[in-house]
Amino acid sequence: MKNLLPFLFLILVSSSCGSGPKTELDFAKEAVFNNLDNTFQEEQKRRFKIADPELTSQEYESIRQYAKAQLLTDDSLLGVFKKNGLGDLDILPKALSDCYEDYLQDSLYNLQNHYKELMLRWIPVRECKKQLNEIAVHYFEDYNIGDTVTLIAPYYSTSSGYDIDIVEDFCGNTWEFDTTVDELYHGVLLNKNISNNGRNYKFMLMIIHMNDNQNRRSGNTIKLGDEIEFKVNSPVRIKPYGGLGII
Repeated sequence: MKNLLPFLFLILVSSSCGSGPKTELDFAKEAVFNNLDNTFQEEQKRRFKIADPELTSQEYESIRQYAKAQLLTDDSLLGVFKKNGLGDLDILPKALSDCYEDYLQDSLYNLQNHYKELMLRWIPVRECKKQLNEIAVHYFEDYNIGDTVTLIAPYYSTSSGYDIDIVEDFCGNTWEFDTTVDELYHGVLLNKNISNNGRNYKFMLMIIHMNDNQNRRSGNTIKLGDEIEFKVNSPVRIKPYGGLGII
């Protein structure tokens, strides 16, 4: 009997250390992960699971985009995250996408802790957004329809808008144009407009020259003569046309 008591005690302790009942937040996370499971094909999920080095930034970005789309179309789901202090739509989709990758890889993750980490990182990004908007205003004043301009941009920034690392580097003035990955376009300014209450400043360019990295922009194939709209207040630099070299 004496030997049996420690065994029974161990069983009781083990039971008390179980995961416990799921919370409303747990069910909300599961809903997002289940939707992502149903969105991606098995092969794509396998590549995320093994962190395939051939995966592009845009493929990883698609996880965040699908998570955000679900939140924007399901008010009750978003309400659960908001009630738990996770309601910032700049932060939450990124936190969910990162945790979804961990979930696929059977890694431990803590959504709330990761959300807090991203919030701290996002402070300089928000400051950078203000700076980029101010620069965009100058672009609109300095360039007119018919001008020929050069646009250079970090890899993917022209399509996905704000990536934390890109923005921090860009506004911290540590970004330098890399001919092997970054984008360069020379084009004629066809149109410019401001939308979404000043949040989106856009230039429409007709491309007359570009470097060899253009196919990475949203996976599109861009040809000479194409007309492309760029979000000017994303991390891009625009300057007067200066020939076909790197400026």
